[in-house]
Amino acid sequence: MIFNCDCGAQLLLHVQYCGCCGLQTILRTTEHKVRPLRSGEERLLCANAKFTQCNWLVDTEGALCMACVVTRKVPGGDYERSFTARRKFERAKQRLLFALLRLGIFPAYAQSGEWRLEINLLEDRRQNPNVAEDWVPTGHVAGVITINANEADRVLLEATRQEFGEKYRSLLGHLRHESGHYFWQLLVAQNPEKLTAFRRLFGDERADYAESLRRYYALPAEIHGETRDDYITPYAASHPYEDWAESWAHYLHMEDALATAGELGLVLFQELNGDNFDRQLSWWMDIARIANETNASLGLRPAYLFTPSGQAKEKMRFIGDTIRQAADKAVC
Repeated sequence: MIFNCDCGAQLLLHVQYCGCCGLQTILRTTEHKVRPLRSGEERLLCANAKFTQCNWLVDTEGALCMACVVTRKVPGGDYERSFTARRKFERAKQRLLFALLRLGIFPAYAQSGEWRLEINLLEDRRQNPNVAEDWVPTGHVAGVITINANEADRVLLEATRQEFGEKYRSLLGHLRHESGHYFWQLLVAQNPEKLTAFRRLFGDERADYAESLRRYYALPAEIHGETRDDYITPYAASHPYEDWAESWAHYLHMEDALATAGELGLVLFQELNGDNFDRQLSWWMDIARIANETNASLGLRPAYLFTPSGQAKEKMRFIGDTIRQAADKAVC
């Protein structure tokens, strides 16, 4: 996301100071933007402002902001690897939550009945021999998202991506994917009409989940890299739950990238909040091609190697409609 300082310089979502004029900058969630800190707002900085460099404001002095309060467990200790992973995790989590805030479904759906959105960043013995867990799976259970700290390590992340033959793997991508599981329970599972429509498009989620994943992971890595029109990624074909979560993540990829492109004047920002999904997807494919060619000119990997079509495209459209309907309901 791109914002503007009073001096005219551009500001990024996570920055604490303007690189041009040096003013301290904050994110005010009610304004949906990063801007310079105003007189009297110093006492309303998030309690994590110094520790994790959080720049979100709060309503009550000494409190955690709505992004930091979502964090449930993080690595302990003060060693550099753990601290670096925490910083990366917090930045990615903030980007996820800010996008959901703009879309109107956070914090409105951060808690529902017994479910409360919480996110863990956990180490296992591969990173820290002092913890009890031999292996921590990245996943979602009953509102709690857990991310393995290895996903915040660029070298290990790339090694895992290559091992599974994936086109794309990122810490932010994991957070978006797992948030999809959370919102499926709130926006689909509890709505009979929406659930029926989901099953027509994605399939019956009552299929054996463990067996579906066992079959998927039994496939060789080169199969994981194949493209199918009905699914945004090969992993999406493993089970309807994963199809939804992968499609949800890619919808958020598109939405966030287009919002940034709009702020840079690359697309018509005023039209991004409309319901013309085909136009949005067309713009996104244009932006992705630009990003891919720019990366190629720098000798880097392509930024986005997916082309939603067929049923995969319709699934993303369904998710966009579901989000808008939920946001409208939250406002009412």
